Amino acid sequence: MEDEKCKDSHIEFLKELTEKLPPLNSLLVRNNNFVEYSIKGGEGAECVGMNLLNNGKVAVQDCFITPGGIFPNHIHEEVEYLIVYSGRVRVVFLDKPPVELGVGDFYRAESGEVHGLEGLEKSWLIGVTIPAAKGYPDGRR
Repeated sequence: MEDEKCKDSHIEFLKELTEKLPPLNSLLVRNNNFVEYSIKGGEGAECVGMNLLNNGKVAVQDCFITPGGIFPNHIHEEVEYLIVYSGRVRVVFLDKPPVELGVGDFYRAESGEVHGLEGLEKSWLIGVTIPAAKGYPDGRR
């Protein structure tokens, strides 16, 4: 029961924090030196990622995605963990049904697993790759 309360308080804090985030286009302008990718979709949908850390052993990326935004299917050598801090996303695959993730959920993409993202709501995720990613999306196939 105590663990549930702790998890709930962390989720509430993250929700409050993300509600105060500026629109994605202003994040792009202010953090342009850190922006790794910006993928525009139809009707204002977008997916923006920022490099937070890449020390050669682990890479951490922020990803902001709006409803209808996509990060196209890709494959990479590293194991990737996707952690949802706010909103809802769908992880899509070529060979199996999609998986929907919400606040507090995470997904482990295995090395060699083809996967992509679709934004279902305004969402904020963290992507962690081990060993360090070769770059988003340039290091992808």
